[in-house]
Parts: sequence; structure tokens; C-alpha cells
Amino acid sequence: MAFRKYDVVGVYIERSRALLCFATATRLHLHSIWKLKPREKKEVSWQPNDAAEAVSKLKALGTLIGQRYQTTDHVAVAGYGPFRSLARESERCGELHDTAAHPPLRGANLKSLFQNAILSANPNHVIEPSIFTDAQAGAVGEAISLDLPNNRLLAYFIVGEGVGLGLTVGRKPLASALHPEIGLINLRIDPKDPLQPPQRDFPFSLSLAELASHDAMLNRLNEMHGRGGATLEMLKSEKGRKFWDYRAYYLAQASLACSALLPPHKISIAAYIDPMDDIGARTMRKFSAFLRQRKKADQPLFEYPELAKKDFIASALRPDHTPPGSYIAQRGAIGACYLAADSIGARDVDNIGSFRRNG
Repeated sequence: MAFRKYDVVGVYIERSRALLCFATATRLHLHSIWKLKPREKKEVSWQPNDAAEAVSKLKALGTLIGQRYQTTDHVAVAGYGPFRSLARESERCGELHDTAAHPPLRGANLKSLFQNAILSANPNHVIEPSIFTDAQAGAVGEAISLDLPNNRLLAYFIVGEGVGLGLTVGRKPLASALHPEIGLINLRIDPKDPLQPPQRDFPFSLSLAELASHDAMLNRLNEMHGRGGATLEMLKSEKGRKFWDYRAYYLAQASLACSALLPPHKISIAAYIDPMDDIGARTMRKFSAFLRQRKKADQPLFEYPELAKKDFIASALRPDHTPPGSYIAQRGAIGACYLAADSIGARDVDNIGSFRRNG
């Protein structure tokens, strides 16, 4: 099937904004909600805890899809989880968990939200959106950026208020009705880490998200400097090598688990906060140290030459002078757009990659 026969839309949702990607055979458009009309310029973001505003903005985006992109064949929506289900036949497909998910979309059903908004704007336009995690869409976008060969497996970590994992083989998602929850795995804690669990539970009582997310870094900053009220701005300016090495240490453990289970040909890490722009290289150094330890323990599994490559673990590709938050969202929107095409069997979707290289 030729991709030129399809028009597809991808939507990528973050805590306080959403990005829309519309693709045809010849062009790819990226729009932020607030850029669609000048009068919406003030609506750059909804408040992270304002559920009513967030739902209203997303419904408006669904209405826009129904009105402006009337030839759209399919829509894919990607957002942060955890979701109750991603199985399309499930009534709870696209429903965010009502307690475990981050605000402001707890309990919202993204599938029905967009489906109803599109239908209300255009009663003749019946679309059943596909739902994916933000990490899965980001992984596909990263695979496109890397021009990943079809027989290569990519693991894509996204590090923000939680830690997510997306997997692709080439550009195709490796996914099911469930989705990876890499942030929930328990890890061995560095005994020097200021974030320590109760002694009775040591050393396996904290998860990857509790050790490497934004909140974890803020808590660590408070503990290390004996002060409270740490902010994201303080976190961005923090230059202590040891401070950021803790995060790399735990991401390297998660990468080791991935390498034992899958194993991927490459691991990319995208972080919303990375002051020294070296989360990939820093994690790779910790990972290499683990490999040396395993070699001493005579575990040949970790002697694969692919794992020893310096760029086996790397920071996600980022255009020059592009802030981390911007490239993560744009890559996720492009990935969601590709997933929309893939969901309806439009296998020839290389034009998205061509746009990246030539556009």
C-alpha cells in the first residue's frame, strides 16, 4: 500500500501541552495547540493540575482535526500513562489510571475523548483513534531519526516526571495490549546515594522512577544540600558530577536488564533535564563498568561486541540549539503520526523519514 493514499494525524500529549502532527506523502506539519490561531497564543500550556482545562484543550484539538483535516484516514494519540489497557477492543482502551497516572488527566479516556470530539465536529468523519504511550511514540520517532535498519531493535528511555520505555524493531513498534512499566522495576541502591529507603528494606525498596525521575532528583538535591524547596530551575543549574552520576547509575542498571531480556541493538535516552547534555555517555560509562563486573563473574552473555560499542547507549538525537522538551515532543508527534499510518496498514511510510532528511 502506498502512503500517498493516506492522510494521518498524530497527537503527542505531555503534562501541560499537546503537539499535533499531520502527514501526507509530500509534507509533514508540526503544530502546537497554541499556534493554530493567533488568539490562542496565550494558551501555551494548561496548568499541570487543571483537569478541566486540559480536557477542554484536548477536545478542542479533536474538534480541529474533524474540521481542518477532513480527509484524515486515521489518528494516533500518544500520552503518558499508565493506561488501563491499550487493546483496541477493550472498553477501557486509552483510559488513564485514576490514581497512578500523573495529573491532570487521571481517569480520562483519550480514545473516547478524541473520537467524540472529531465526530461532533464532523458527523460523517468516524475515526477510532489508536492509543500509544508517549515512550512508544518517542521510540518510533527516534528510530526514524536514526534511520534504524528494519532488523534492529531499539530501546528508548524517556526520563521526566517518571521513566518510560518504548521498543521498536526498525520503525515498527514492539507493543501489545499492555505497555512496559520500566519505571516500576526495583534496583540496587548506591550506598552513598542520599536517597535511602528504610534500613529494613535495603537495598531493593525503591524503583527506577523513584531514583531517576525529576522528583527523585529534586529530593536528592534537598538531601545533599540540607535544604528544602528545591525547584526544577535549581535542578537545571546543578553541576555536581556525583549528583548526575546517581541518575546514570540507575539508568545503567535498567539498561542492563533490557540487555539481558531483549537484547536491543541500541539504547537511546531522552531526558527533559540534562544540564550537561551527556545523559547517554554518562549512563554508558556506568553500563560499561557493570559489564566489566559481569566479565569478572564469568557471565559471557555480556561479552557481545555490540554491548561494548561506545554508542550502544547514547543520548537521543537532538537538533542543534533545540531545547530538550521541544525535541522530545516533536519526535513523539512524528512517531505518533507514523503509528497512525502503521495502524491502518500503510506500510510505505518512508516519506516521513525523507522529510526529516530533506525537509
